Amino acid sequence: MPSPREGRADARGRSFRTPGMPVVPAVGALFSLWLITFLDPLTWLRFAAWFAVGAFIYFSYGRRHSLLG
Repeated sequence: MPSPREGRADARGRSFRTPGMPVVPAVGALFSLWLITFLDPLTWLRFAAWFAVGAFIYFSYGRRHSLLG
């Protein structure tokens, strides 16, 4: 199976470039933040609850299966 990194390891010789860098990503991030400001408080509460559940599962699994101790 061919590797995506076959040949040159640096990106200078590649022809694809992101258009409008860094303006387009910055505008996209600002637009996303603007949209987030219109969410209902109940949505934020649900997000916080699910985030807490996910973080608990993530860290408890990591603590149990860690090879560092």
